[in-house]
Amino acid sequence: MKVLIISDAPATADIWGYSLSQLGLDVKVIDLAENFMEAWENETPDIIIIEDFNDQIEELDICSALREVTIVPILYLTSKLNEKFHLDVYQAGADECIPFPISPRLFQAKVNAWLRRTQSLPMAALNEISAGGFCLDPGRRTLYLPNQTAVRLTALETRLLVLLMSNPGKVIPPADIIEKVWGYHGLNDRKLVRNHIFRLRRKIEADPSRPRCLVSAGNSGYKFQVSGG
Repeated sequence: MKVLIISDAPATADIWGYSLSQLGLDVKVIDLAENFMEAWENETPDIIIIEDFNDQIEELDICSALREVTIVPILYLTSKLNEKFHLDVYQAGADECIPFPISPRLFQAKVNAWLRRTQSLPMAALNEISAGGFCLDPGRRTLYLPNQTAVRLTALETRLLVLLMSNPGKVIPPADIIEKVWGYHGLNDRKLVRNHIFRLRRKIEADPSRPRCLVSAGNSGYKFQVSGG
């Protein structure tokens, strides 16, 4: 699984990155001067870690911007101990605000705990799924388009396609999608689903503004349209 670390102190971020690489994770470390949105697009990480040491608050803006386009877990490491700032971190979209100091072992445990929430479906045990000329390989988290182009997916994107492609042409309500993909019961957050569908359309649709595969059925939900109509 992939980890993206965004830090204002690359030297310490490299230490965290090395710690996570010992768990078998694929880690990418960038500093604030780099294009974080481009890194997110290229890496399609399963978890994002933002490290905040300085006196500025631009990391909050980064957190907010990323939360607008992804629902993967965001962990926010900070040296700031002010409670109001921690509340601002959560308001910006972080899933957990982690104050320093923290031991490497506890840090690894927290990252593992959040990654487990994105791996509840045993993808490696699933067979390939074909629908409408698309072929999904859950174990490799890869979708092959009708033109044979291979598209790399995140764990959540894979689970979403497993659900929709296993039920071609069937409208799946947002609440059911959240329960089966994210594991939350009783939550009907349409924005959560809509944002992820938008992300997937950008990857697999020829014209994301006029989707022919990942189709919305009004307020009823979404379906994988096998006919292209």
